[in-house]
Amino acid sequence: MSQSTDRKKTTLLKFAVAVASSLAATAAIAQPLDVVKIGWPAGFASNMAHLTFGKELGLFKDENLDYEVVSMQGTYPVIQQILSGGFDTGYVGVETVVNALQPGATPLPLKFVFNYTRQSIWEIVVPEASPIKTLADLKGKTIGIAGPTFGNVPVTKAALGAVGIQPNQFTFFTVGSGGPAFRAMTTGQVDALNLWDTMHATLEATGFKLREIKPPAEFEGNPSHGFAVRDDLIKNKPEFVARFGRAIAKSIVACDANLEECIKSFWRAYPAQKPQGPENEAMAKEHKILSARMKKLMYFGPGEKPLMGSFTDAQWQGVIKSLKLGGVISVTDLPMDKLYTNRFVADFNKFDRADVIKRAKAATK
Repeated sequence: MSQSTDRKKTTLLKFAVAVASSLAATAAIAQPLDVVKIGWPAGFASNMAHLTFGKELGLFKDENLDYEVVSMQGTYPVIQQILSGGFDTGYVGVETVVNALQPGATPLPLKFVFNYTRQSIWEIVVPEASPIKTLADLKGKTIGIAGPTFGNVPVTKAALGAVGIQPNQFTFFTVGSGGPAFRAMTTGQVDALNLWDTMHATLEATGFKLREIKPPAEFEGNPSHGFAVRDDLIKNKPEFVARFGRAIAKSIVACDANLEECIKSFWRAYPAQKPQGPENEAMAKEHKILSARMKKLMYFGPGEKPLMGSFTDAQWQGVIKSLKLGGVISVTDLPMDKLYTNRFVADFNKFDRADVIKRAKAATK
């Protein structure tokens, strides 16, 4: 065989390898992203900015993911959609699975995989000049809530029950959120608001001074929300769950590293949500609001390992104890493996935190 023929064969072989590699790369690039359908128990606001920032930075795409977020009115509609397969996951209240394991209730075929709001977002606030100083002072009062399906309802009943106030000794009044809720407070239609951290921060950003009524000590430090998924999804698509949680973890870290650009990413995704007026004033307001939420997302108790998404038995026991104290539940000896799993926590945290922070800080436009 001549050297010329050998060279031709070698050239053809190299060409074939190059074409194959190119096709493989093209196929990889063209591979469609898996879409995570997420239920959100409230309207869209800057407290979800870590999602938009994570998307802009490519943190979801790094996991071969995209997402769709659907707004619902409260935790229970989101739970229903998760169970029916309408959502893959949702940001929902942890009390749901505890309540579902009580006598006469129907256990839910899902569990929590990611501890999201590591400190409770639910707050009870009053005008700064209000004579109401403690939970006990709410006896006979009207408390504004976003709606009866929101997760604060059983938690607040428990907190009031813990100080001896029975359900017939106060009134929940639905005020929604945003403007209607603020008007209910400022006009005296309600004595207190029982919404969430960022909603109260939004009201304070307008110049209206609020004072928080602290819950009993047993309620302090308890998580309020996590991402829950069906048991069959955990069994059949564990890597999907792992990739989703890792994308969420990275996005939270990124947002915390560059709060201002995180907020701007939310405005770019949802321009109608950008506050009116000069941008510096809008940013100052949103910065205060999002800061309130990031404290909850990045909270770790004394001695707790800073592992994003992780739960502890002690945290769940705190939730259970508080609900029992308030008379919302009767059975407290519950199987932890029916409530949550830390199976994916190592995977959630399998990323270069320094690199994520670097990407976040470099994103300033």
